[in-house]
Amino acid sequence: MSLSIATMVKDGDDYMKTWPLKKELYSMFPECRVINATKFAIKVLPALGIFTIIFYYSIARNNLAWASFKSRVTSESACLVQ
Repeated sequence: MSLSIATMVKDGDDYMKTWPLKKELYSMFPECRVINATKFAIKVLPALGIFTIIFYYSIARNNLAWASFKSRVTSESACLVQ
């Protein structure tokens, strides 16, 4: 039987909500650590993704401006040499 991705995500969310997060279980089951890491990722990764996209476009814009400036300076200096 094939499950859709949306169904799997919903089932995983239900599983996270029903799993008991007790300190006694941390040493026996890795699910506790995985659930905590997943909850942390759900909170942090959207903001990190937005920051990464903004940072990338900022760097790309600065590189384009630098390339334009560099070509202008070299063409002006070539005119001065002649």
